[in-house]
Amino acid sequence: MDFPAAKTSLRRFFTEQSDPQGSGKMAPAGNTRGSQPSSPSASECSAEESDIRAILTQLPSKTDLAAMFQRLEDSFSEKLQGVSADVQHLGDRVQALEEETETADRQWVECHTTQEIHSEAIRYLQRRLEDVDNRR
Repeated sequence: MDFPAAKTSLRRFFTEQSDPQGSGKMAPAGNTRGSQPSSPSASECSAEESDIRAILTQLPSKTDLAAMFQRLEDSFSEKLQGVSADVQHLGDRVQALEEETETADRQWVECHTTQEIHSEAIRYLQRRLEDVDNRR
């Protein structure tokens, strides 16, 4: 849908005007310092300005912030290197334990196989001995 009336009525808000203060409902902007009788005195303004300047001088500068972030980055990097070393150490220990477990499993299988062979040999010898005893 096309609303031509809406487009033309909004268009005036987006076009440049030669005198933006000349039209509209706002009062013309005048000198904001000392033009109104209810404004603070010059000494109050200078005191407020000096307070603001004092606060601004206490704020960290760009180089201070950069140095602070660099210290944070160095601290995090150092701690991450420690964590990385710990993780590497744990990984090495886990790998060693896995290798030991595999070795123990292989040894258990070999022992179990040997035990099965020995058990079979003992049963054979027992049957043979019974056979010899029965022949006498």
